Amino acid sequence: MRSSRVGAPLEREETARASSSLESIIGSLPSPVFVKDAQHRWIILNDSCCQLIGRQREDLLGKSDFDVFPRSEAEVFWAKDDEVFATGRTNENEELFTDGARRTHVVLTRKSLHRDELGHPILLGVITDITERKQAEEALRRSHDELDRRVATRTRELERANAQLIRDAAERRRASSLLQQSEEQFRHLADALPQIVWTALPNGELDYINSRGPEYAGVPVEGGLRHRWLEFVHPDDRKRVWDRWEHSLRSGEVYECEYRLRRHDGVYRWQLVRALPLPDGQGRVERWFGTATDLEDQKRAQEAMQEEDRRKNDFLAMLSHELRNPLTPIRNATGLLRRTAPGTPDFDRARTILERQVALLARLIDDLLDLSRITRGKIVLKKERFDLVALVRTLLDDRCESLQADGLVVELELPDEPLSVEGDPARVAQAIGNLLENAQRYTDRGGVVHVEVSAEGGAAVLVVRDTGIGLGPAALEHVFTPFVQVGSSGVGRRGGLGLGLSLVKYLAELHAGSVEAHSAGEGCGSTFAFRIPLAARPSALAAARPPAVSPAPAGGRRVLVVEDNPDAAESLRLMLQLDGHEVEVAVTGEEGLARARAARPDVVICDIGLPGISGYDLARSLRADPSMEACLVAVTGYGQPQDRENALRSGFEHHLTKPYDHDDLQKLLADLGTR
Repeated sequence: MRSSRVGAPLEREETARASSSLESIIGSLPSPVFVKDAQHRWIILNDSCCQLIGRQREDLLGKSDFDVFPRSEAEVFWAKDDEVFATGRTNENEELFTDGARRTHVVLTRKSLHRDELGHPILLGVITDITERKQAEEALRRSHDELDRRVATRTRELERANAQLIRDAAERRRASSLLQQSEEQFRHLADALPQIVWTALPNGELDYINSRGPEYAGVPVEGGLRHRWLEFVHPDDRKRVWDRWEHSLRSGEVYECEYRLRRHDGVYRWQLVRALPLPDGQGRVERWFGTATDLEDQKRAQEAMQEEDRRKNDFLAMLSHELRNPLTPIRNATGLLRRTAPGTPDFDRARTILERQVALLARLIDDLLDLSRITRGKIVLKKERFDLVALVRTLLDDRCESLQADGLVVELELPDEPLSVEGDPARVAQAIGNLLENAQRYTDRGGVVHVEVSAEGGAAVLVVRDTGIGLGPAALEHVFTPFVQVGSSGVGRRGGLGLGLSLVKYLAELHAGSVEAHSAGEGCGSTFAFRIPLAARPSALAAARPPAVSPAPAGGRRVLVVEDNPDAAESLRLMLQLDGHEVEVAVTGEEGLARARAARPDVVICDIGLPGISGYDLARSLRADPSMEACLVAVTGYGQPQDRENALRSGFEHHLTKPYDHDDLQKLLADLGTR
């Protein structure tokens, strides 16, 4: 009887010690951890869990989710808990909950079923707050260190307790059982973590790896992962990894190393591996506790950002170069115009240079604007039915002289019958023109540019084949990427912003078509195939090309130019006067409004961004005057569809985007006679 009375308190003492041990382990963990009983009530919560929920522990113990969270959240948590209690299977869920401060968190909760010391089912939950994952990376690393230290300390305490229990032969069996149970609980906790957790003996030999390790490597621990872990390290990293590990084993310093570890599918992924030494009473390393955290996604994001930054810098340098190139001949030509008389050959050559270089600048800016509009979905196609064969023939007629001037042989292979397609002929012409310009730019003198049009599988196919510098495999991979140029820089007629082919791809896709590039390699020429669907039914074909001849000047009209840029205003005044018009200039919105009311012009050509009142305000004021019959023309650098709509709503009848072709303005003024 005395033995029984002594044994009962001892058993209760050991039971309480096991429960306290579990609470201590959970309480020492930095991650939010909780335990619920079969009635879904919290029975253990560590400080991290209480802080995350935003309530005191005494306000949570014995309570369920419905006592703390909104009903919609509590129902989800309750259902997931029921699933674990019913099936015994561990689940991992991404969940939303509202804390005590009414802040919403996104968490990753891993829930698993266990038994307490009396055999009752309990639910163990480990929470990872992923609301601010990036900001939490450094905190996560510190939590790993803290977790390793606390686990190491607790394990040492358990080992000392085990030694004490061993010395007491009467309680040896019970102590061994309790120790084994604590170790299993530790392993359950380690398995609940998303990282690979491992321990090693003082000589560096691994003696434990949590379940994440075999899952990642696809090899069981007993199958070699524990003793041959170095074989899973990338060959290029092995020496560095082993040298660093040997240094830590000799010195007892914290081990930290980034290296690539082979996954079960053969893919190597970057890991951050850290290990802390656990010293014994004499300061000697008794055990190593380590973790491996996957860094692959973070590495890739960093590399992508670096590549994007490099491409941005390359583009800015290239843009600066391409914008400066036309400025030198423009400056030289303006100097030549000052020193030569009108009508002389040098004067005409200088004017030709100016026209060509200004057109080049306008093309560069238009390409940039087109790419911006396309990527933001702002391009609106003006679709109509037209003959692709006629369009290609017209484009070749326009470019043939330029191609031949560069010493290129042009071969044209067109079908006898028209190929009717439905699309925006101006945009299709732009795409084909870019392909022809690409062939011209990258083909040296004496080369051949072959253009072929055919019907194939319900699509009209344009093929541009050249004998130029060709494309290697790496260049082919990026040939349609914006701002990327291929081929040797600075050779022949290279240059450009690297936008032409990317615009071709976007325009083809806008027409439900495609474009492909082929090349046998560098020096073997290139082939580009541009496809768009054939039209369903034939009909009258639209004209493939606008008239190339400038319209005749309209009869003398009274024109008011409102422009705050002196050079732009003066050059436009001179051009309009040469066309036979009577022109006045105003440099502010207020001055423009006063001159319009006083002079009653036939046409007001007005900028939008003016000092004082804007062009929109000027137009609204003029339209409010019933006696004002002037035609209002907006001339502005704002060229988005919304800008055009704003101009029309303000009272403008026409909208021209800078830099515009003066022929377009001439035609507009000539057409005013038919109003």
